[in-house]
Amino acid sequence: MEVNTVQVDFEEKRIEALHSYAVLDTVPEEKFDDLTKLAADLCDAPIARINLIDSGRQWAKSIHGMSEDTREVPRDITVCQYTIQKSEVLEIKNLAEDPRFKNFSYVKEQPRLRYYLGAPLLSPEGYAIGALCVLDYKEREMPEKQKKQLQILAGEVMARLELSKQNQKLKELNEHKLKLMKMLSHDMRSPLNGIIGMSNMLSELVAGDEEAEMIELMEQSAMQLNQMIDEILSYSLMESKGFTLNSKEVSLGKVSESMNRLYQPV
Repeated sequence: MEVNTVQVDFEEKRIEALHSYAVLDTVPEEKFDDLTKLAADLCDAPIARINLIDSGRQWAKSIHGMSEDTREVPRDITVCQYTIQKSEVLEIKNLAEDPRFKNFSYVKEQPRLRYYLGAPLLSPEGYAIGALCVLDYKEREMPEKQKKQLQILAGEVMARLELSKQNQKLKELNEHKLKLMKMLSHDMRSPLNGIIGMSNMLSELVAGDEEAEMIELMEQSAMQLNQMIDEILSYSLMESKGFTLNSKEVSLGKVSESMNRLYQPV
């Protein structure tokens, strides 16, 4: 009973690892199709697949040499369900002679598959989420060199899945940062607009030139800070969505005068 509990817990974590890549039911991608074609070429096999094993089904991220209607099949009629139980390659020299597979429809009937070689797709935590496999219509035995090459390719499949996963995390983080910057800019603008509004009212009430100049400097400082908030938000937008530069004519004299008045001693 304890063993079964451990197995169930491991399977739950394996499924969780698979789903963390958000790859199931996604469209074909060249970066994975290139690897299945390379696997077929390296092993001189007519068929290669990247199969992902979910709780009740096998779904192929990439298929080379088989029809599209084989992309999804029940898990209990797959060979890869046994590959994910190992950390090394699984080779079946003749599927028709193995009691586990001899009655599968694709072995007894067309396309009458015979040979299978699969390398598990291992996550960094050690969970096999699927397999990179090659198949053939004839019985055969693969040299050790090609088995090792298939394992290396399986590692490359996982590296590309990991990269896609990290890119998605970065995208989500960037969207969160942009949302936070928008909230901060809104919250900071409200009191600044209040300061600018109050300084306008005070400038109409005071009579002395010195007081009026101080109020003008206060208003100018608030407007300067408001502009800085706009620039920070614009920079965040540029980071997340890219940007284009637009030239604008400015008066250096006015800029210099404004900066001198802003930072001169009171």
